[in-house]
Amino acid sequence: MSQATLPNIIDLSAQTPSVVHEPDRGNFTVKLLVLHDTVGSTRYPDRNDLGLDSIAYQSRENGTIRWFQGGGDVSVHYLVGPEATGAKIYRLCQESWTAYHAGGTANYPASWKAPDGTFYQGQVNGVGIINWISIGIERWGGINDAPGPNQTNAMVALATDIARRYNLAPEQIVAHKELEGDRQDGGILLSAIRKAVEEERKPKLVPVQAESPVSPPPEQTPADIQVQTPTQNPPADPNQKSPSDLISAGLTRLLDFLSPKGSPNAPLDIQGGAGNDPATQDNGSNGPINIGGTLSQGVSGVVPYLGAGVVKNNAVIVREKPSTDATPVRSLNQGTALRLSAYTDNGANSGSGPRWYLIDAADGGGWIYGGALN
Repeated sequence: MSQATLPNIIDLSAQTPSVVHEPDRGNFTVKLLVLHDTVGSTRYPDRNDLGLDSIAYQSRENGTIRWFQGGGDVSVHYLVGPEATGAKIYRLCQESWTAYHAGGTANYPASWKAPDGTFYQGQVNGVGIINWISIGIERWGGINDAPGPNQTNAMVALATDIARRYNLAPEQIVAHKELEGDRQDGGILLSAIRKAVEEERKPKLVPVQAESPVSPPPEQTPADIQVQTPTQNPPADPNQKSPSDLISAGLTRLLDFLSPKGSPNAPLDIQGGAGNDPATQDNGSNGPINIGGTLSQGVSGVVPYLGAGVVKNNAVIVREKPSTDATPVRSLNQGTALRLSAYTDNGANSGSGPRWYLIDAADGGGWIYGGALN
């Protein structure tokens, strides 16, 4: 497939009311791109094979836009319109907002297992956690309604652009039906988009220019022969990196990765305010939330928390459960940097404070007492 060209994006996000989206992403970042088809998500017969004229298709397109701007109590970041109207791309929510497009229901909660093994399911402040970590694209049409060339180009170009900017791998692009058991949409262009993203991520080879053949110099007479001074080396390319520069850049990136990205002692505040009272926080879950490689079964009040911390002292014990009575699994020394996946205020630490943090599976998993972290 040749590289798709991203059409102009029509920004209608200012018309989307705040009641159908969150104004930010809280402590979360974009880890997922979700593909949708509008049939099954709206009350309109969104199919490209209805045989209508362009004015009628435009009218139906406008109805679908209204649906995602408050009419259906749902929202989405992008809508790709009908083939007949040119498959225009509409931005209905800013990417920094949390749109309500893949939160699931009580009977069919949305869930996703990330490539690193992290399992996301449940709600945060009443909003499905999948919404907090994802961008959604709706394609105007049915689940078996083949897209035309305009829709295909728009979907592929938009998806690859998003994947490039958020460094998403092909497996981080999913159909809606992969997240919720009662959905069937999003699969019709999934393979094509994943293939385009895979091609986009491949290292680009710079072709080597073939040198022009050198013509032999004309015969010279003794009078023509002059003493030639040695040619100087060409000036160094200012963009050329030396081995020491590359090593230094690599160390800088490693130190940045290991540096704490936030204070784990601060309570999770999805609304962006400072320090909610933990006693009044709603973790939004009707059951245990599985975060990271460690299953939080049997642990109450688990709240997703994507943060970091550094161990204060030597020989700090990591345990199977958030309690000083739980089985030790290992010990950590001062200065160890940890990525954190969740916390609970229902742990036990001999009366000196309840908050425990779940260490991300990438850093070994297990529970660590919050007082042991900077």
